[in-house]
Amino acid sequence: MEWAPNPLVILQQTEAGAVLLETSTGECFELNHVGVEIWTSIAAGQAEDLIATALAKRYGITESTAASDISTLVGDLTRHGLLARPRR
Repeated sequence: MEWAPNPLVILQQTEAGAVLLETSTGECFELNHVGVEIWTSIAAGQAEDLIATALAKRYGITESTAASDISTLVGDLTRHGLLARPRR
């Protein structure tokens, strides 16, 4: 499934990862380092299954665990209006 960052979202790096700021609402969402990797990969247009494969290799977890974690994060980001499906 393809997603795109809301263009009104600014990513600010922190020591712990990053904060996403939705500039029209002022809502903030904190990401850890893995969350930033996922966000950056999605923003670059990578498919979730490829992101899961890369995270599984990097962190020594199963691809199904990585896919589940990505799905959870994408759901949270979508509910908060930080990610959306791009218009075609």
